[in-house]
Amino acid sequence: MNRVSENEGVTIRLTSQLDEDGEYDAFTSISVDVNVNNQHAGTISGTIINRRRIPERMFLSAMDGHSGELQYIGVSLFEPRLGRTKLQSLVEGGDDVGFEFLYIDKMHLDDHFKRNGNSDVGAHVIQQLLQHASLQNVSSCIYILDPYEGMSSMSRADKDRLEVDEQRNKGSRMPLGMICLLEDMMHRQRRKNHCALRIRERST
Repeated sequence: MNRVSENEGVTIRLTSQLDEDGEYDAFTSISVDVNVNNQHAGTISGTIINRRRIPERMFLSAMDGHSGELQYIGVSLFEPRLGRTKLQSLVEGGDDVGFEFLYIDKMHLDDHFKRNGNSDVGAHVIQQLLQHASLQNVSSCIYILDPYEGMSSMSRADKDRLEVDEQRNKGSRMPLGMICLLEDMMHRQRRKNHCALRIRERST
């Protein structure tokens, strides 16, 4: 089957604002509306991280303070002192702490524009995004593929029904996402309690 290329009809509209979840004014949230031939086709959301604004040896703390996802990415791909990349391929490509990096947390295209994998719309959208003026100081981009977005609407509906049935059969079992959220909240509370204990020890 021939691939459908709609490069000339693909446009994006990007808005950005300082992310209040981040520290040191180093995190900027972006929101992207995707249009194909003047028809809404999807959305992208993400975070730009300015490593230069994060104090030395505070990189992983700042990532953790923003979200669990960025904490995981920080530990996996960057060293803790300045946020230098651990990946040799990025080092060779010129990635450095002087540049920002982009984390895409969600990318959605409506099924009509995916054409069962025979459309280049997604590639054109990413190309326009990476060439956007707001990302001129971004040297690398991270996106963890969401298998849910690769499914057709019918497959997603079937998956949702199965998950609902599983929840009914297993009673009050919480979804994995909620469990992870609660674990993250517990971790933060334990850390606060530990800091408070150390402060009390020093004052006595």
